[in-house]
Amino acid sequence: MDEGKPIPDIPDIALEFRNGRNMIIDAKNMLYSPHSNIHQMRSYMTTLVAKYGIFVHSASQVPNLWKVIPGKSNNEIIWTSLTPGDVDKTNKENLEKILELISKISY
Repeated sequence: MDEGKPIPDIPDIALEFRNGRNMIIDAKNMLYSPHSNIHQMRSYMTTLVAKYGIFVHSASQVPNLWKVIPGKSNNEIIWTSLTPGDVDKTNKENLEKILELISKISY
C-alpha cells in the first residue's frame, strides 16, 4: 500500500504447487549486477510466502552465475543467467539448477 492505494506486486512467473509451497521466477533483460532488485524480490516472496525467488538475467559477466542469498524466513533469493539464443553448457547447467529446485519443492 502507498498512501492508501494498493501497489501491484506482479512477478513474471509465480509457481504455486499442490503441497502449498511457492516459487517466484522474475526475468531481467539486463546485465546482472550484485544484489540488483533484491527489495523487489523480497516483496514478491512476502506476498506469496515463497521459498525461492529466482532472478534470471539475460546476461552476466560472471561465468555460470548462480548466486544464493539466504533470507530471514528460511527462504532464498537466487541470481542466475540464461542468455537468449545461446545454447552453451552454462545455459544448460543453470536451467538444470532451476528445474532441480522446482522438482525439490514441488513434492
